[in-house]
Amino acid sequence: MSKPLDFAALDAVVRQYERGGDTAEIHGSVCGALCVQRPEDIDLLRLLDAGVPAKSRAPDGLKQLRDEALVSLQDQDMGFAPLLPDDSHPLEARVDAMAAWCAGFLFGLSLRPGFDPRQMGEDAQEILTDFTELTRASFDPEEDGELEETAYAELVEYVRVGVQLIYMELRPDPMPDPQQSRSVH
Repeated sequence: MSKPLDFAALDAVVRQYERGGDTAEIHGSVCGALCVQRPEDIDLLRLLDAGVPAKSRAPDGLKQLRDEALVSLQDQDMGFAPLLPDDSHPLEARVDAMAAWCAGFLFGLSLRPGFDPRQMGEDAQEILTDFTELTRASFDPEEDGELEETAYAELVEYVRVGVQLIYMELRPDPMPDPQQSRSVH
């Protein structure tokens, strides 16, 4: 088994397709798509929007990302976490990444034809509304840094738990083990 992807490893994969800066958004897109599609049906290259030729194979790093995201979403101990830059990055970059992650997640959900969030429960609809608001999150350097760090940590936790609740609502039955899934993308 290969080493689990962290933000830097995924960033390296994404940069192969000249999509630097969108790493968090890609993870969000994959997670959103996993909520509404079978893993093998997700067109990973479409999520990159990399302009690669049709019938191209997704790199192993993206397949690994999909498989790891699925395992974490299905974790009974709620071990899922959005893949975001770590605390060594400036808060502004982390806030921007969280906003991009939420935008990617919403895009991933929209990949299922006919997906209508109004058919979801009230809590899930509220989470999606909040995620829409989080796509506009920004950093104010004039604010108290410690308070901003705390607020950021709370928002990341909200996103983490919110995604798991949405996944459980849309996928009440566990998906097949990704190691047994046939990868076609």
